[in-house]
Amino acid sequence: MIIKLLWKFKIVIIFLLFVSCASSSKINSLETKIIQIENEELKLFSKADTNSLIANTIKKGTILFLSSEENDYQEVYTRNPKYISQGEYEKYRYYLHKSKYKSITSNYYSLNAKLIELPFDPKKVYLKGSRGGCYYINSNNNKQYVNRNYCDGKITPQISKPKKSKSYSSTCGARTQSGGYCKRKVSGGGRCYQH
Repeated sequence: MIIKLLWKFKIVIIFLLFVSCASSSKINSLETKIIQIENEELKLFSKADTNSLIANTIKKGTILFLSSEENDYQEVYTRNPKYISQGEYEKYRYYLHKSKYKSITSNYYSLNAKLIELPFDPKKVYLKGSRGGCYYINSNNNKQYVNRNYCDGKITPQISKPKKSKSYSSTCGARTQSGGYCKRKVSGGGRCYQH
C-alpha cells in the first residue's frame, strides 16, 4: 500500500515538473527581433488601441524588441522578453501604431531597449491627462505626450554646474631696468604687481 502511494506521488511530481518546464519555456520563447524606429516621433500605447493610455513619445533611432504584429499594431518590449520573469511582462510591454522600422541583425547586446524620448524641460508645464498620460501643449497648441514620470515628479531636471576654468600661470615677462625680463610667476597671465 505504501509503495503504491509513493509510486503515485513520484508520477505526480514528474508530471508537475514536466508541465512547469513546458509552460516556462513557452513564456520565455517569445520570438523577438530587435528593431530601430525610423519615424520622427511615435507614441508608445499601453494597449493595441489608439484610445488607450499613451505611456511615452519616442523619437527616431529608438531601439525596441518586437514580439508580434497584428493589423496596424506592433507589440514591443522595452526589455528583452527572454529575460523577463513570468509576472512582469505587463511592465515592459507596449504597442506601436503604424510604425516604420528596420531590423537590427547584430551589434546590439543589451537586455534593455534604447529609448530616445523627449527630454525633460523645467520651463514647460506638464499636465496629466484623464487616462493617465503626461503631456504639454506645444507651439501648435497640440498635446505633446512625454514620459509619464515627468508629471509624477519622479524626474528631476539635470542642472549642469558651470565648469571651473583651468587656472594657469606664466612669467611676467616685462622689461626690467637692467634690460632683462621679469621672471615673477603670474596666475592667469598678464603682468606682475610691480609691472
